[in-house]
Amino acid sequence: MKCQLDADTAATHIAPVTTQTAAEPYTPRVGDRTSRHLLWIFAAAIFLNATLLFVVQPMFTKLVLPLLGGTPAVWNTCLVFFQGALLVGYLYAHVTSRMRPVRQGILHLVLLALGLLFLPLGIPAAAVPPPGSAMPIGWLLMLLTITLGVPFTLLAAGAPMLQRWFATTDHPQAANPYVLYVASNL
Repeated sequence: MKCQLDADTAATHIAPVTTQTAAEPYTPRVGDRTSRHLLWIFAAAIFLNATLLFVVQPMFTKLVLPLLGGTPAVWNTCLVFFQGALLVGYLYAHVTSRMRPVRQGILHLVLLALGLLFLPLGIPAAAVPPPGSAMPIGWLLMLLTITLGVPFTLLAAGAPMLQRWFATTDHPQAANPYVLYVASNL
């Protein structure tokens, strides 16, 4: 069975398609929730977030090295902690993604403000490392969790949250927020 449409039927049932070619730059319309700078704002926020995240790792690890020596156990323990905290941050972003973006943003800002209580980063005077021959792994994990756990986990959640928030905008590239992933890897 063939289906044929006459010109009148086609004109009333098929909506005209308007496309924007790659050569045409995006220009915001009046009343649009977006602007042409929106992508750059999100990219800058993700870049700053990633910079803070990756600067803190070697900085804190180098703080504990004089206390414990430059053994592979110190470096490996720090690596395990940072990967675990990154995973917890992604889990936090995933669980809270069920919230509306505004509520998720408010919650995240409140938690970030609470995370400021852990600054400046440093080793508390009461943190006494184990004696010379004892394995420092447990002590170091506890120290990392107490001093860096909250701020690092919240920073780790920043990129996935920002990508989700960008996806909810009216920006033409919002359907693919993963273009912002590049900003975290510069």
